Amino acid sequence: MIDASICKLVLLRSLIAKERWRAEQPLLNVTGRETCRTTCRKFWQSEAVFFVLWRSKKAALDEIPEQHAPEEHDGWALFEKWHSSSHYNVKVLAIAELIKCWFDNVPIMEIRRGNAAELVARGYFYKTMDQLRAEGKEGLVEEMLLAIERVWGYRFEDGLNPDLQYLDHLQEPLKAHYRPLAFYLFCEGMAAAKHAMLLAAAFKGHSYGAYTYYTYNLPTEWQAAHGQLASRDHLHPIIFLHGVGAGLLPYIPFLLRTTALGRPLLAVEYKHLSMRWTDHIPTAPEVARDMSAMFDLHGIRKASMVAHSYGTFYVSCLLKLAPEKVHSMALIDPVCCCMWSGHLISNFVYSPARSTTGLITWLIARDIHTATSVSRNFFWTDVNMWPDEVPQRSLFVLSDKDDLVPVQHVAAMLTHDVPAARIMHHPTMHHADFLFSPAWQDTILSHVAEMVQMPSGSPKDPSSPTAAAAAAAAAAVHGGVQEAME
Repeated sequence: MIDASICKLVLLRSLIAKERWRAEQPLLNVTGRETCRTTCRKFWQSEAVFFVLWRSKKAALDEIPEQHAPEEHDGWALFEKWHSSSHYNVKVLAIAELIKCWFDNVPIMEIRRGNAAELVARGYFYKTMDQLRAEGKEGLVEEMLLAIERVWGYRFEDGLNPDLQYLDHLQEPLKAHYRPLAFYLFCEGMAAAKHAMLLAAAFKGHSYGAYTYYTYNLPTEWQAAHGQLASRDHLHPIIFLHGVGAGLLPYIPFLLRTTALGRPLLAVEYKHLSMRWTDHIPTAPEVARDMSAMFDLHGIRKASMVAHSYGTFYVSCLLKLAPEKVHSMALIDPVCCCMWSGHLISNFVYSPARSTTGLITWLIARDIHTATSVSRNFFWTDVNMWPDEVPQRSLFVLSDKDDLVPVQHVAAMLTHDVPAARIMHHPTMHHADFLFSPAWQDTILSHVAEMVQMPSGSPKDPSSPTAAAAAAAAAAVHGGVQEAME
């Protein structure tokens, strides 16, 4: 009897609990649906607020500064520096290729003398012809045009084509497309994953202003302050600077291979070129100054620079600012060379979808921070690497299918004006393809290893063993370049 009563009681309680659950279920469903609606409403409200924020940021960045020109600038001196290279440019570059790229590849006969004059005025003086006439300097542009026509054996037809406009990225609205808040949250997630992977690989994370950088076997700031310098004559640290895209994330395999060289390593990441939301969009010279300060913070007196794509601009600016801090350099896909050709501006700023990497290039180029970095205070005369600035220990890695780097022009410049430089060609690669080839990365790093081991004394004396070794290596590489060009 007792057992039967207990069973009835348990059964009764189970039925009561079941009925109660059924009664509460609609309330739970209503609560769940309400929570979902609230979450969606907040999400779209956040996206709406972010859209307004993005538009206001775009409007502010679209404004053209009154003095949109380099602080210290001598247009005529820069033209003479460029003109001195005409002896080899004319052999590999037709006048049509020299000019039409800046006019969106229209036929050369449509470009009148007045159009060419406007391009030269903006390109070397960062002014219009009207502004130069007001200053009484229009004669300088005429002399420049005559020099160009004399070297290339071509005369522009007189007049002005009113329907033709050169690519004036400095003065036009930013070519940036809206990206939702969810896109930037995803990019932050990728940055967090990168951070975790580098820390797991024994890198140490640091911050300097708006920059994040990672070190491997490098003295800390405290150690540097107490005399443990990172840059001794026999152990120059390697500094890595990435290109535009996803920051250091796609370069992690390359960085891990670099650590195998047995050198201290410092890799800098900049948010404004990593498709991450930020208000800090520094110019290339400003980044170079900040890098120099990072060197001082860690007691780095000299460093071996390794840079890819946009990162090569920072190396170029560092060479102008503090050349004594650069022991050697390796530039991969060096967009900083032959900037006058217009390849980067035409194929990245104006027509990124036309490049061989298509959608990926477009996705990166149309980010508001990237677009600002190549359109505001982006003066080619500030970031271009001239032949007389190339250090003795240098390596240039060229991808022959690269449509952002004028490979043929760069190879010709180095061959004629920087005979000690090493040049590596890959005949089938496009821009940034080295990231997908471990074997090519190892080949690049083998050359980097040779250069970082060279003594810090300048090997400019051709009789010195260092100079002889560098010349022999350069001759071997240049032999292949000459055959390819012929």
